[in-house]
Amino acid sequence: VTCIVKPQSNDPQTAVKQLSNDPQTTVKPLSNDCHPTVLIWAPKSLFRHAVDRNRLRRLMREAYRLNSLPLKNYCNDKQLAMQLAFNYIAKEPLEYRQIEKAMKKAIQKLTDYENADS
Repeated sequence: VTCIVKPQSNDPQTAVKQLSNDPQTTVKPLSNDCHPTVLIWAPKSLFRHAVDRNRLRRLMREAYRLNSLPLKNYCNDKQLAMQLAFNYIAKEPLEYRQIEKAMKKAIQKLTDYENADS
C-alpha cells in the first residue's frame, strides 16, 4: 500500500516517511488532488480464467466503493491523496462477505494509523 501525502515543506525528502515496518508502505509528496486512487487486481498465476479474475476484481471494487467513505472523508479533511493497491492473494475465490470484511479492515487500518499519527 502506498499512501501519498501533500508535502508540508518544499523539500521532498522531509515529506517521505515510513508508515510501518513494511518497506512497501511509504508516503510521498503529491499534487493538490485530495482523494484516494485505487488499483485492484487478481493475479493470473492464481486464477487462470479471465472470468474468475474479473469476478474477484468486481467484488473487491464493490466492497471498496461501499466502504470507502471514511477514507475519502479523512483524505479531504487532511488534504491527502492516497494511491492504494489491493491484491487478491487467497488461493481460492472467497464469498463477497469475506472480501468486504477484509476491505473494511484495510480501510479501518489506514484511517486509524493516520489518525494515531496526527
